[in-house]
Amino acid sequence: MGVTLHMERVETTGIVDGNAKTDVSNRKEPGLFCGESEQPQIFMSETSFVKVLFHSDNFTDQTYFSFDTKAEQQLVVYLRYGQHPELYPNRRGEVVHGSYCERIFRDCRLQTCYVQSPAYPGVYPRNLHCRYYLNTRLPFIKLYIENEEFNIDGQRCENIMTCPMRPISSGKNFDALFQQR
Repeated sequence: MGVTLHMERVETTGIVDGNAKTDVSNRKEPGLFCGESEQPQIFMSETSFVKVLFHSDNFTDQTYFSFDTKAEQQLVVYLRYGQHPELYPNRRGEVVHGSYCERIFRDCRLQTCYVQSPAYPGVYPRNLHCRYYLNTRLPFIKLYIENEEFNIDGQRCENIMTCPMRPISSGKNFDALFQQR
């Protein structure tokens, strides 16, 4: 079972997928989402545990963060898991132990290996790099690309400081961390 977050407005938000007890987690390096969003965004988790961290530099009575959640069984999310996921348990690959999104695909053949980015078909988690290892019995295979998408939403990217990078899980004041050095 996974969790789907439907985000309406984002200032600076971190999404921690999984926890210390789950086999898969991005808790050491959660992705940050920031800035405006022209359309609501969906984040689909890899686990059934999700923590949402919201930060605002200028908190006023006009500051808000809006999101909905729903837990969904794999059978319902066809775009992510395909038809009958119970018949193909490793269709999305086996997660490499200790990683969040590295996957090994064994014995790939026609329509048996679905290489997808984390959170697909939702937004790609920020600051995340994934590796995929594909194995096949045949020396040559054809790769089919379906639903190829490249979508950048929100503010223009010329000014990288619209969303300054800051640690949100340290539990300490961000400015105090730099004053101690």
